[in-house]
Formats: sequence, C-alpha cells, structure tokens
Amino acid sequence: MCHCVNIEMGSYENQTVLDYPKWFVSGKKAAGIDNCILEEIKGLWEKGIQTTESCCGHNKAPGYISVLPEYIPAMMELGYKHLVIPEMANICSLWDENGFRADTFEPKYSAPLSSDPSKQEPHNQSQQD
Repeated sequence: MCHCVNIEMGSYENQTVLDYPKWFVSGKKAAGIDNCILEEIKGLWEKGIQTTESCCGHNKAPGYISVLPEYIPAMMELGYKHLVIPEMANICSLWDENGFRADTFEPKYSAPLSSDPSKQEPHNQSQQD
C-alpha cells in the first residue's frame, strides 16, 4: 500500500537505493526504488525478473512496474495485470492509442487511488505470493 505523504512525482524522496543483482542486463549499477513497493520489486528480482522502471504513484497516479519484454510472460504467470492508463494514449511512443503498454503492470501491493486514503486497499490482495 502506498504510504506517501506530500511526495512529489519525480522526486527521489521515500526511496531506497538498491544495487542491481549481478545477472541484470543494465548499464547502471543501482536503482532508486519507492519504499512503498520495495519488497515487491525485491521479490521480483529474487524470482529472476528484471524490472526496468517502477513507481508507487505517490497517491497521485497509478503505481506501475515495467519489465524487459522477455519477462512479460513471467509477470502474467505470477498474476500481474497490465496497467492501462487512457490519459497516456499517444503521449509517447511507449503507450498505444488505448493507454496500453505491454511491459507495464499494476503493482500487487500498491493502493488504488482514492479521494480518502484511509479507505484504500491493496491491489489484488487475493493474489499475493
């Protein structure tokens, strides 16, 4: 569940820097991961899934986890659902005309947006590993 309070989008506040596993294919050595989804990202890495970017959404936007294309089937097998954001339609080449991006999924442990944060529940709670 996202516990961000007054964290701006694009901010590096409320993050932990993790070294990438040695098997990662990346030009970087580490990534800043939002604390709200830190354990979920670590769990994906432990399962051998390489993430490319992620965000908890900071209670301002939907959270997401993106992976390399070869890991899309593994995410589906783990019960992850694709994230569709109609507002992203055709804004950049990564999103299609419907706001769909094949490599991007909803975090299981991030909260859906709500006008009342006290009523937020984790996504896909019944599918947690």
